[in-house]
Amino acid sequence: MDREWTQACARLGQRLVTASEAVTVSNAIRTASELESFMRSRGRPYPPQHVDLDAFLHDPGAAPAPVRALASFRWLVNQGNLAWELGGLTPPRHVAQQGRQRKSGQATAVAPPMLRYLEEKVERLHATGEPRWSALLASWIAAAGCLRQKHIARSQPRKLTKSTLHCECSRGKQKKLRKGFSYCIPSHFSTGWPWAQHMIQRYDKLSDAKKKRCGLCFDEAGTPWHMREITLIAREIFVGQVEHPQTLTSYSWRRWAPSMGQVLGFDPLQLASLSDWQDKTSVPENASMPLHYSGARYALSMKSKQAIIAAAPTLGGYESWELIPPSAIQQAKSELQDKVDRIVHQDSSMLWAMPMSAAEVRSRFQLTTALKRRAAEMRKQSEAAHVVKTMPASINGRTICRPS
Repeated sequence: MDREWTQACARLGQRLVTASEAVTVSNAIRTASELESFMRSRGRPYPPQHVDLDAFLHDPGAAPAPVRALASFRWLVNQGNLAWELGGLTPPRHVAQQGRQRKSGQATAVAPPMLRYLEEKVERLHATGEPRWSALLASWIAAAGCLRQKHIARSQPRKLTKSTLHCECSRGKQKKLRKGFSYCIPSHFSTGWPWAQHMIQRYDKLSDAKKKRCGLCFDEAGTPWHMREITLIAREIFVGQVEHPQTLTSYSWRRWAPSMGQVLGFDPLQLASLSDWQDKTSVPENASMPLHYSGARYALSMKSKQAIIAAAPTLGGYESWELIPPSAIQQAKSELQDKVDRIVHQDSSMLWAMPMSAAEVRSRFQLTTALKRRAAEMRKQSEAAHVVKTMPASINGRTICRPS
């Protein structure tokens, strides 16, 4: 019986470790070890009672990180079906207040010229063989894809086309997106530099095991850059370029896409598409249900992201978002339609792809050659009808005969 119990626990542990992130598991193991030492020093038996857990959280010598410990308690209870009583447990008051102070306010948004400067620095570091170029790239991806750094670290590239990199994140923020979500990013900087091709070249050199853990931005060993390293490197390159570069964070870059979208006059659906529909608070209530069933959400997300990158060269020359004049905005908008249509059309030309997963196969129907041919004929007929309808009634006084 002991052997079977040990094997059952091992299988449960393996399943939890596989399904959870490494940092979550390591934090839980560290907390469990600290709690065990704390109870042993007091001669208390397992399982811990509510008073044991409360005393542990409020003992600085036992719980150096009480907020982390409480989160680990919740994970252990939920995943291990433990009967620990967690109701009413809170970290020390001063620790909770420090956490609220750190999170209060909104990160300062990057100014329009900062994206181009970042792009030029990434290109220069790559050209000189400086491995930190991929750490700087993480800030650009956060800006262009409106992504959190932890989502970038959890992602895998799935397909690269002439215009777009398609990715899969293993875990989303919202409860209904816990199993992950698909998203896309423009594969070129606003300067035209093909960053995604260079990233894929490094990615292909990694082992299969490292590919699963490296994310989109990683060092030469295939280890994902830590958020602190990404932030410090970004701050370093802006010393002498902006005042107080120490306030620059990953959320500063994440505000770039919504800022650009608002300047361009995006409607609520377009703004929501920039964040891959993870934040639906800006979506009109009467559109939430149609949006839920729509199969065109991904396409709108792609067009919106391509549009803000395409507008960056025109609007990036102004010192702040408030100083961009209406004339410049109108000029950028007048150029966008043709640019975005051309870029989206290039998405049909594939450069690289991973084998399709079962989820990707189920996500859309694969058309047969016969149905593709039928669709092409429908497009041809529609285009011909449009030409006929737009022909003028006369040219130079001569009546134009329309084909029957």
